[in-house]
Amino acid sequence: MNVTIHYFAMLRERSGVDSEIVETSAVDARGLWEETNHRRKFGLDRAQFSVAVNDTFVEWNHALVDGDQLVFLPPVSGG
Repeated sequence: MNVTIHYFAMLRERSGVDSEIVETSAVDARGLWEETNHRRKFGLDRAQFSVAVNDTFVEWNHALVDGDQLVFLPPVSGG
């Protein structure tokens, strides 16, 4: 299936792109994170991030379907 990943903040900086369409065999958001973290060599801990699918925050075990739009949201800093 194909999904679109949108990158923000540190992930945009590390990936060098705002978004990308990827072909994946991942069945859930967790699996897609693992694939992406490995492929992009982010070296980051998933526990620090939250995930949204189609503009809705979801759990990491959320099942993916063809055409989904995902955002891996990094921790927010500031004061």
